[in-house]
Amino acid sequence: MTNGGEIIVCALQEQGADTVFTLPGSGILSILQEAARRLRVISGRHETSVVQMAEGWARIRRAPGVAILPEGPGLANGIGGLASAFAERTPLVVLSALPPQAELGRGARQELPQVELCAPICKSSIMVTRPSQIAQALADAFTQARVGVPGPVHLALPLDVIEARGPTSPQAMKPASPAEQENIASPDAIAEVVRLLAGARRPVVVAGSLAYWHRADHLLRAFIEQTGLPLFTVERARGLLPDAHPLCFGDAYATVNHAAALLQHADVVLLLGEPLDCRFAYGRAFGRSRILHLWAKSRPSAMSGENEILRVAGRCDAALESLLLQAASFAWPPRTDWLAALQAAREAHHQMVHRSPTFTRSDAVDYGLHPVEMTRMVAAVLPENALLAFDGGNVSGWARTVLSARRPGDWQLNTVFGQMGPGLSYALGARVAEPQTPVFLITGDGAFGMSIGEIETAVRHDLPVVVIVGNDAAWGIEHHFERVLYPHTPSSIMTLNRTRWDLVAEALGAHGEFVDHVEQLPPALERAVSSGRPACVNVQLRWAPSPLARMFTGILRRERRQVASPGAASNREESA
Repeated sequence: MTNGGEIIVCALQEQGADTVFTLPGSGILSILQEAARRLRVISGRHETSVVQMAEGWARIRRAPGVAILPEGPGLANGIGGLASAFAERTPLVVLSALPPQAELGRGARQELPQVELCAPICKSSIMVTRPSQIAQALADAFTQARVGVPGPVHLALPLDVIEARGPTSPQAMKPASPAEQENIASPDAIAEVVRLLAGARRPVVVAGSLAYWHRADHLLRAFIEQTGLPLFTVERARGLLPDAHPLCFGDAYATVNHAAALLQHADVVLLLGEPLDCRFAYGRAFGRSRILHLWAKSRPSAMSGENEILRVAGRCDAALESLLLQAASFAWPPRTDWLAALQAAREAHHQMVHRSPTFTRSDAVDYGLHPVEMTRMVAAVLPENALLAFDGGNVSGWARTVLSARRPGDWQLNTVFGQMGPGLSYALGARVAEPQTPVFLITGDGAFGMSIGEIETAVRHDLPVVVIVGNDAAWGIEHHFERVLYPHTPSSIMTLNRTRWDLVAEALGAHGEFVDHVEQLPPALERAVSSGRPACVNVQLRWAPSPLARMFTGILRRERRQVASPGAASNREESA
């Protein structure tokens, strides 16, 4: 005899899951009892963090992460994590308990409309009504989470389904239907993409998240090296080709990489596996270029503002394989002047952040280190194989401006959604996914305060991540917004206390270090790494608005003008 909890765990194993993230609750106890026998179970301190740990794990393994949540408030607390995974396009399978079906709709204890609550921010949200449906529902959930545009899938499991007992019988799995299969780019579309790139004077490739999820690393490198096309990367694609590669020019967002401003001068842009949304100003970031947009979903080609868009639907790995074959029959000119301009911009950015003494001058509070000084010293101690997570606005903006991506999966951050607080959870999930890999988190003090309790999770599960808290005692970007947009009405809303996060971490069982002078930081970082424990290095910063903060201020001003003008959104493109 078996129960639904055992069927769930066996079905998870069938789908290749070896780890689940959870926070205990009465409705999921039988699942967790069986999971503890067969899987690694990581239990956190808050359900949003639990879901985001699963997201951090998924980002490293490039496979759906699994979170199991209690009913009612447990699922409600996890909504922030589901919203993040949906916006960041991360494959997750999230299970939640429900009261027994006979009590639903009658005011059952901790009852919520969980299926309906999750539906807008999940690729699918359904209730499993019989134990015999469990295995197939999970198989379908894993498939749906990863095909097309990845994202979270939610399964609600009533207590009578979880606890039902019956004879064990093998579950017959039906194959995925054709509607669940992914698009493959047509040969004609691929030929047109190659023709346009080969004939361009200033072409560029921008690789995004789907290139990472589709494991297109080697194909992307081969295509770039075969054609000599310059490459920028964003989101999960950071590090698919290291920033140090001669044809990789770093992050495609000009907010953190001044070299990316030259994308305005490209004449043909291949946007590979990322939507053409607000992050690229709906196409305006690429000037008047012709945009070749390869995305998972099929949509008609169109004009957007001054950009002509050729849309190609398909998987990035299959498309790159076809592009390589087609590219072999074309002559690819060296485009010496275009590459020289990009190289000069990259070198100017490097000189600015690594050598310019004026870059670290602050026009604000003269206390502690400048964020650039902190980030430079962190970069000096990072092992070559380290994974990096970022959190917060201003501090992470400085860090992303200074640091380079070095390997696939290298950078873990929440950029698309812009959510504060998930950094520690991403770091813990990454450490679970790659137990032998050093993991560092660079975070602001505001963001860190949102998930500080998960330091205890790191201690309890022996997950030695190193957290560097850039403590400028402010909501950094908003502080800059207020100073610029409301200079005559300053408030105390944007400032925080200079909390001793190192002492809080020590109280939770971690290693703590306090730094308020430059010379203290290198030995503090060395002690944190060598401790072999979760560690918090609390670095006192003087507040200084990052290039990201300054550019966002300009964007905010433009958006306010556009909202006040008729037809402001007429050139906007849906983000798919």
